[in-house]
Parts: sequence; structure tokens; C-alpha cells
Amino acid sequence: MIIWLASYPKSGNTWVRHFLASLIYSNQGKAGLEKLGFIMQYPKRDQFEKLVTNLDDFNQIKKNWINSQNLINSDNKLSIFKTHHVLCSLGKDNFTDKKNTLGAIYIVRDPRNCLLYTSDAADDSLRV
Repeated sequence: MIIWLASYPKSGNTWVRHFLASLIYSNQGKAGLEKLGFIMQYPKRDQFEKLVTNLDDFNQIKKNWINSQNLINSDNKLSIFKTHHVLCSLGKDNFTDKKNTLGAIYIVRDPRNCLLYTSDAADDSLRV
């Protein structure tokens, strides 16, 4: 089963991955970048190599989201994946399902930290 670490880009997903990998995959919770690879990103090209004929064709990829997760879960082990996807369907193709997903951790960053402000020289007003 998969646990998803889901977030908008630049919201702290890598930091949470580092924290969780240090807790789960290291002795005594010692932090180390080498443990970061235990929590991989999804989707990645190599997760679809056996399922599609053209890795650059998004339509083939989306039709095989569930199939690729079935392959990942075929070992009956818990997996944690980082993703920037949403729980969605594109046409008839679901990103994931209850058979493959145990849960999700949704990482939310305070959006005020992400906004860029610019000043217009003509009226000195701030724009977002």
C-alpha cells in the first residue's frame, strides 16, 4: 500500500521526506541525505517502462497510473511516495484508488510565504 506525501511544489515536501526517512529508515533517527532515496517521487519514467511503449506520451502514462501502482504494491510492502499530483481523474483514468492507497499526508505551506510582491513605479501600489 502507498502513503502519499502530497504538496504543491515548494511547500516543504522534501523537508518532510528528509524528516520521515530519518525517523523510519535510519538507526536512532539520525538524519542523512542518503536516506532520502527511500521515499521516491511518483510518477517517474521508470515506473512505467514495462507498461507503455512511449514514455513521452502522457495519454499512455495516465492510462497506466493504476497499473503502475499495482506493480509497486505487488510486494505487499508499505511504500511512501512524494507527489505533486492531486487525487483526480482525467477522463476515465484515476490517479490512484483505495486498493493502492493507504493514506495521504497533505503538506500545506503558508501561501503568504510564496507570494511575490512587485511595485508599479507609476502608482507605487503593490501587486500580487
